[in-house]
Amino acid sequence: MSTTLADYAVLIDTPVQLSAQNGSGKARSKFCRFDLTSTFSADVKPVLMFRTTVLDKRTRVNVYVNPEATENTSSGFPVNEDYFAELPDGYFGLHMECLDGGKFKKGQENTIAFTISGDGTKFGDVIIGDAVLNIQRVV
Repeated sequence: MSTTLADYAVLIDTPVQLSAQNGSGKARSKFCRFDLTSTFSADVKPVLMFRTTVLDKRTRVNVYVNPEATENTSSGFPVNEDYFAELPDGYFGLHMECLDGGKFKKGQENTIAFTISGDGTKFGDVIIGDAVLNIQRVV
């Protein structure tokens, strides 16, 4: 008989500022790499939680699970993100989203990428922090 346990992976434990302006010296994307044990259960969807603060103008936050680089888009990310949020000026909040467990790799390194849209004129910068992935393990 197997038992399911709740577990988590800390992705970001200090605030990270992402900039919509090219050439600002700040990153537009943050890649979080972590290992999942072979006991990871994809049957129960992993829940991603993270905090955001929009600094000036509204912005868009995109989240990708194990993204494959592509030349079909200007950002180099796939067309379909795993989570998307359009956030208003001055927004501060906590996001919780169930992700497709089938996109994760058991017993291997996985990547969750946070990225924002914009060219610095239409969209603004965002701070992302306290990102945690809640998972289930079978023991």
